[in-house]
Amino acid sequence: MNDPLFGNKAAAAVLSALLLIVGLPVVAHSVYAGSSHGGGHGGDHGGKEAQVFPQYPVELDFGPSIVVETKVADLGTMMASAETARGEKGVRACASCHSFNEGGPHLQGPNLWSVIGRPIASAEGYGAYSSALKGKGGVWTYEAMSAFLYNSQEYAPGTAMNQKIKKDAKRADILAYLGSLSADPIPFPEPAPAEPEAPSADPAGE
Repeated sequence: MNDPLFGNKAAAAVLSALLLIVGLPVVAHSVYAGSSHGGGHGGDHGGKEAQVFPQYPVELDFGPSIVVETKVADLGTMMASAETARGEKGVRACASCHSFNEGGPHLQGPNLWSVIGRPIASAEGYGAYSSALKGKGGVWTYEAMSAFLYNSQEYAPGTAMNQKIKKDAKRADILAYLGSLSADPIPFPEPAPAEPEAPSADPAGE
């Protein structure tokens, strides 16, 4: 029987066989490689190592960093606007440990009359100072007292006092009040001189 399409069928059969011969190893390799990457066992089962593609580091540039400078308040400038009346109110919480009047008794802490200008840890008749304050030395100046009130543990690590008065205005008021507790008050520190302004460009001189 003559088939007019016999030649075409024969050619298609040969082409299909060639495709199977060439393509089957490729398909098998792809399936094998996929099995070595997949699964939840996380290991290689003795087969060929999986192909690893090179990874290149990626550098991210977020631009220049921004540094914000904070200006520390000058003590003299702070105290120039301080008020002793506000400072007296500010130490009310301390009245359970300290007395403030002349000749007042020592309580849990020493009497604070005339404390500004007095050597540190030297109140007469008070012997319960911590070793941290005893070893500090120096005098209770406005600057020293400001540092103590700002962070007592940082100023004298191990002191029995634990206080942090970070607000400059409140601390200045308390310093002003403590400075007033004296028959001969010590003057406040002088404000730091204002920084001169940078000269502006003179168009006429260009």
